Amino acid sequence: MKKLRVVFDTNVYISATIFPGGIPEELLKLAFAGDILLGVSKEILEELSKVYLRKFHLNSRAVDDQIKRILNNSELVEPSEKLSIIKSDKSDNIVLECAVAFKADIIVSGDSHLLEVKKYKGIEILKPAEFLRMYGADVGDKGSFTEEKRSKYLKNKVEKHTPRKRKMS
Repeated sequence: MKKLRVVFDTNVYISATIFPGGIPEELLKLAFAGDILLGVSKEILEELSKVYLRKFHLNSRAVDDQIKRILNNSELVEPSEKLSIIKSDKSDNIVLECAVAFKADIIVSGDSHLLEVKKYKGIEILKPAEFLRMYGADVGDKGSFTEEKRSKYLKNKVEKHTPRKRKMS
């Protein structure tokens, strides 16, 4: 079965790493597990690095580690055409450029400018929760990401996040 080809907007990476425990983190885990094919461009990684450093004040090593982790679990593409589809925030066009170069099926984003486009050259643009619902239903029906696998995935997630016992003094 063909795996979905997906491009994440920078806000998905940021939400997954800075605010763990939510849907963006689950999506990143799906990508890192190889359940979906993730595409990324140098421009997306540069924007991500800038946001991590400027807005969230992460140190350079932490940013480098995260970028390497993304690169190790995705396909780096080089967009061949510059787009200007989104006029109100031109930097959002780098996500569209990456998706076109990667021949993505879906862009996942929380950005209103991208979400307003809804679909570009056959590439659907979905919110993280919409993608997870669609992915769980569609792919589960085809037998790849079954309910059993989803249950095991969520069970492991809960077990790994069990609170530590406090030492009594």
